[in-house]
Amino acid sequence: LAVVSVEFDWSVDAEDKHDEVVREVNALRARLPDGVRDIEIRKANPSLVNIVQVALIDRGAGPLALKRAAADLEESIEGIDGIRRAESWAYPAPEVRVAVDLARLAALGLELGTVIEAIEGEGAIVPGGAVDVDTRRYNLKGTGDFGSVEEVGETVVATRGNAIVRVRDVAEVGWSTAEDRYLGRYNGEPAAFVTANMKQGSDIFAVQRAIDARVAAFEARLPEGLALETGFVQALIVRDRLGRLAADFLLA
Repeated sequence: LAVVSVEFDWSVDAEDKHDEVVREVNALRARLPDGVRDIEIRKANPSLVNIVQVALIDRGAGPLALKRAAADLEESIEGIDGIRRAESWAYPAPEVRVAVDLARLAALGLELGTVIEAIEGEGAIVPGGAVDVDTRRYNLKGTGDFGSVEEVGETVVATRGNAIVRVRDVAEVGWSTAEDRYLGRYNGEPAAFVTANMKQGSDIFAVQRAIDARVAAFEARLPEGLALETGFVQALIVRDRLGRLAADFLLA
């Protein structure tokens, strides 16, 4: 696979130039050398470029609070007129982890599968997690209606005479995070990111002012243990470039 990038000067009509490139490439297709199967043309869409990136930094709040804050800020920004799409990403996914005590389980004459079936049978509104046994892990898929971590611990596993055996009797249950596929960092600190791109034809300066207002209001009510930093603002780059163009025009 070979990739060739084509960039147009800002002063030309990009649509006309794109059509010209397509015509020239199509004219070459009949003369492709042996081994070259096809040429695929992909057109970049400027509206897909993010115009802002905000970092939410975890300073003790934990992954669940970080995820909730990122999702809330994403929803707030996406509601702004002129925003095409907002996204939140890079936060560690929170999950419920159940660490089973095998000795306790054996003493009660129970098997690991009984614990797993009991939890999966009740399901989960809380994020699905895993059962840890020594160095092995069993992923859980819930189908029911847990409302909290405590309810997971209260799940009935079996009965022994008049006694009820619950998950908390044979395991430690608590919040944890899924295995990290990648890590989000801002200036070396754990962070999640919220980005947004703009609808074509919108005024980037008006959209950015609206984003700034939403971000400022959101920052004012951040929970303890979270901090907010704005890492990238495309409107500032556009403003500086327009300023340089204006200065060059005046000098000319």
